[in-house]
Parts: sequence; C-alpha cells; structure tokens
Amino acid sequence: MTTLAIIGGGIAGRSLLYALSSHHFKYEEILFFDSPEFASPCALNSTAIVAPRGVSAGHSPLGDLILEGLAIFKQHCEKDHPAGVFPISQYTGALTKLDQFARRYPTALKVQNLGEIKLKAEVLFAEEEAFMIDPVLYLPWLTSQAEKKLSIRHIREFVIGLDKANSTIMTQNKAKYSADHVVFATGSMSKHWKDLSTHPKLNSSKAIQGSYLEFSNIHWELPTFSITLEGCNLIHRKHSGKVLIGSSTDELAHNLPPIQELKRIYELLANILELKLPAFDLGEVKVGHREKAQKREPYLFTEGNVSFMGGFYKNGYSLSLRQSKSLVDQLRELV
Repeated sequence: MTTLAIIGGGIAGRSLLYALSSHHFKYEEILFFDSPEFASPCALNSTAIVAPRGVSAGHSPLGDLILEGLAIFKQHCEKDHPAGVFPISQYTGALTKLDQFARRYPTALKVQNLGEIKLKAEVLFAEEEAFMIDPVLYLPWLTSQAEKKLSIRHIREFVIGLDKANSTIMTQNKAKYSADHVVFATGSMSKHWKDLSTHPKLNSSKAIQGSYLEFSNIHWELPTFSITLEGCNLIHRKHSGKVLIGSSTDELAHNLPPIQELKRIYELLANILELKLPAFDLGEVKVGHREKAQKREPYLFTEGNVSFMGGFYKNGYSLSLRQSKSLVDQLRELV
C-alpha cells in the first residue's frame, strides 16, 4: 500500500488534500493528522483576506509568487465555487509616509468615502479586488471535496516525533503510524521539526501573533468589505453578521491577548470611519500565529521521504493552494 501522511489540519494541509484530489493519481491511503485540541490552526483565527496589497509583477520573487497564487485562487473560485469564499473590495489607506504609500499604490486617491462607507476626513486610499474567506466554511469544504476522491484516514492526535529512517510517526498517545512519504504542513508549529532539516527557511522561521476582536450579531446595511489603515484591519462579514478588528500584534508566540494594542487599533479606526462600531468590550478576542519565514517567502522543499510546506505569512489562503499544486507535481514523480 502506498501511504502519504499529512501533518497539520490548517489551510496548508487541507489545501494539499484538495490539490491531491484534483489530479489523476492518488495514494492508496492518506493519513491526515489534525489535532486542534493541542495546536489550533491559525487559519481558524485569521481575518483571512486574499488581496494583491499593492504588489506588481517583476519587482521581487515574493511579489511574483503572490500574484501567481492570486491568479490560481481566482481560477479556483471561478471554477469550483467553494463555500465560504466571497469576492470583495479591499480598501488600503495611509495617514503617514504618504509618498511611499503612493508609490506602492499608484491608483490611490484622497477620498472621503469608500463605496457606501463614509470617512470623517479625506484619507489616501487604494481599492483592489480581493477575496474574503470564512475559514469555518472553507476549511471543511476543502476536506469534503477531497474525501470524494481520496481514501483519507483522519487521526486526531498530536505528532511528537518522526523516525525518518523508516517513516514512522509517533503521537502523544504513544501510537505509531507508517507512511511512504510524510508532509509537514504545520505552520507556526514548524519550529518543533527543525531537527529534521537544515534548510535555512525552516530554521529561520518564527511565529507572528495576530490578534483581533470578533463582534457578532452586527447588522450593517453594507456589503462585505475589508479596510486596512496603517496596518489596522476592519472586516465586515455580512453573511455571518460578524465584524473583525485587529492586526499583527506581537512577535512572541503566545496566546495572551494584547488588549492595549487592540484598543489602539479600535480607536484609530473609530476616529476615521463614520461607522457606529460596537462597544469595544463586546468583542471576543481571537489570537492566531502566522509563520513568517526568511524574507517572508513561503518554503516548499523535500528531503528524502519528507516534505515541508509553510511560511504563509502573506496571503496564506492563496499561497497554500499554489504551493500545494507544486508539491503534488513533485509527489507525482515519487509515486
């Protein structure tokens, strides 16, 4: 039996399942290790916006990769109509360093409204086509589509070790599983596997905390949208009646909520937007950890019978799909 093990139940692992199911070859069995009780996926604690963010082609390898990932994700949405993915307008603005912002966003204009959203003063903003993802809907959809074509064995255990010599995976329950090939798609948990590889991107990656307030039962007569101002984000999810307010908040990998920083973000947005924001104290604090690899570039490499995929600090939902498709091409040659 040809067996593939995928370790990690977040957007990377599930995108890989989906990419595998979309090709004409398959493993006889896939072991899918997903242990949210021990390692909650950042994908479930993310504002989950996919947007160009002022990137243009030809300026950097990361920029070109982001644009390629966006194109693949757009094709995916047009062809597959996935649950939990919504086309939106992404509004990105600046109050400082305006010349630098204008160079990055040459179409930016000083405006006093963003569509139906009014501002209290003129602010320099750029508008881009983007996607808002609801992870609660999208992640199960990816898995359900993969299950139609693949033999997937879900294992709700936390992996604590790997014997590379014979591809034996060990879990916290002292169970052992064998696989012909193992893929680590573990996001910020990758630091636990640095002893398995000397690759510089894996060994230099770090967890960046992102925090936000989630407000429920919000009934604005506005479409779904995303606003980013000075790195502070406000996302309106009309379909679920939720509003998210937050940003990247800390380089320390802990789950302590940075309340003072969230208050600063909340107040900055409240002072600019003509929106009646819900009271600060009504927001539920969510904390996730994105993996920031060397030069913010995602990594994908294989060493023997083990592959590593991660570092999705920017546009994690589109880059994970792009990298998964590349990894599937590599695995095809190994099967």
